[in-house]
Amino acid sequence: MKAKVYAAFYSKEKGKEGWPSKDFDPELRRDYLLRRIKSSENIQFIGGDIISDFDEVKKIEEKEDIDGILVYTLTTPPMGKTPWAIREGQTKTDISIFRSHPMILVSDMYGGEMPLFDFYDWASRNKLPVLPITSSRFEDLTEALHLIEVIHDMKGSKILNIGESKERRDQSHWWRRQPEEYFKTLKGIFGIEVITIGSDELNRYYESADDGPARELARKWIDGAVEVMEPSEEEILKSARMYFAIKKAMEDVGADAVTIDCLTFFYDGALPAYPCLAFAHLNDEGSTGVCEGDLDGTLTQLVMRYLTGRPGFISDPVIDTATQQVIYVHCVAPTKVYGEGGPSAPYMIRSHAEDGKGASIQVIMPSDEIITTVKINVLDKKIAIHQGKSIGNVDEERACRTKLVVETDAEKIFKNYRYGTFGWHRVSFYGDFRKEVRDLATFLGFEVVEEDS
Repeated sequence: MKAKVYAAFYSKEKGKEGWPSKDFDPELRRDYLLRRIKSSENIQFIGGDIISDFDEVKKIEEKEDIDGILVYTLTTPPMGKTPWAIREGQTKTDISIFRSHPMILVSDMYGGEMPLFDFYDWASRNKLPVLPITSSRFEDLTEALHLIEVIHDMKGSKILNIGESKERRDQSHWWRRQPEEYFKTLKGIFGIEVITIGSDELNRYYESADDGPARELARKWIDGAVEVMEPSEEEILKSARMYFAIKKAMEDVGADAVTIDCLTFFYDGALPAYPCLAFAHLNDEGSTGVCEGDLDGTLTQLVMRYLTGRPGFISDPVIDTATQQVIYVHCVAPTKVYGEGGPSAPYMIRSHAEDGKGASIQVIMPSDEIITTVKINVLDKKIAIHQGKSIGNVDEERACRTKLVVETDAEKIFKNYRYGTFGWHRVSFYGDFRKEVRDLATFLGFEVVEEDS
């Protein structure tokens, strides 16, 4: 189903003095703008009311299943209207109207600037999910509408969490400190449900996986690799069987993201194979597979997949203040860093670095690209973000296999790295998405922590 957006147009009456002119026809302008915005194929617009006060936006209460609000300010306020910026006595009910749905507030240039400045001043002081646009670039509006579409599309998603341990000391597992509150918040804000199963159930899927397709996939991985180093073909076959096991488990619960408490399980002998190659393949084909039972990391990668269409590279960053570099390090990485339809980066099939067992992947990631690195904390309602430029890869036997080097302000990132809030893991994406993340955070009511500022 399409996202549904209620559209309204703030205006004085025709014939009244004020910007843009006395003879301005709000209905004619409204009809033009509606035709223009309705060119969006993924959003259904309803309403179209001409309003003279933002209080009239409460008409959305009569509508059902609204995902967002779009208000175009067309003119200066009608005479006698009290500016919102000085209406300090607004009731709780009035504020709840604007708090319940993300709102895009657009100034129709040379006409609607004053009411936009006025209302946004009030909205920002009340921390409402209002995103202002005062721009001649129409794409700024379509990009903002895409954020409402992202929030809509995530609703009803499911994350398959494979791991029933109560361990909560590891940074990947901090969500377990308040699991019920975590699940409630995740559902309330994002509309996402977590389904948990144990290693025994995953192993049943593994045992029932068809050997024929697994052998074909293993051969595809081997043939596509620059080199296969430590793992045997039998070990790679186990990883392919693990892929089909995970895929079937996801299908059975309707999940479009999965995370496994893989290190705990494998170290305890509860898994027959690491899921590293399986996760890399899932991410390459447009799904989401994330390591170590990290639900915040999984949510981060899932949200950004909806936002950008690109997979994330979850990692344990190594910060080098001497060279102003951050090296993002992990044994799972996508090869299709630009998305499912993009080219594949070269890769080698390796053992898992920490114990020299199983099979994992070392990807040689592209250089000379902007990298946006993100991490969401659901319970604290915060999003960490920093950026840099990819400059190469490190071939080093210590630590995990894939090592992407990014040039950035490492000193600032180190000083602003809130381990107790976001843990060690961060998730990196190819592309400049800082503005999109900031704007999405506004709609979600999350605080943005800019680690490189």
